[in-house]
Amino acid sequence: MAAPEVTVEILREAAESISFEYELEPDKLYPRSKRDRAGKGYLLVSNPQGHKKQRLLLMLAKGVRRAVAKRESAKQAAAKKKETKKGKKGKRR
Repeated sequence: MAAPEVTVEILREAAESISFEYELEPDKLYPRSKRDRAGKGYLLVSNPQGHKKQRLLLMLAKGVRRAVAKRESAKQAAAKKKETKKGKKGKRR
């Protein structure tokens, strides 16, 4: 259930995909991580359905996996498109 380099934006996408209400606070940081500010912050998720904490985290983790997979497939598609354009330019004469 792990994903590399999870940012607040990915967490936001995950919360939206599972229809959770959330509040994004990008200016707040964990005190020991003041050096690396890119993509950091807090995401406060409301729990009106009363899910247990473990279930809430599992649902959010699945949303993160979906968001990361979506981004990766978009990157691969863009790279493939760019590669095919380069291949066509070289074959023209």
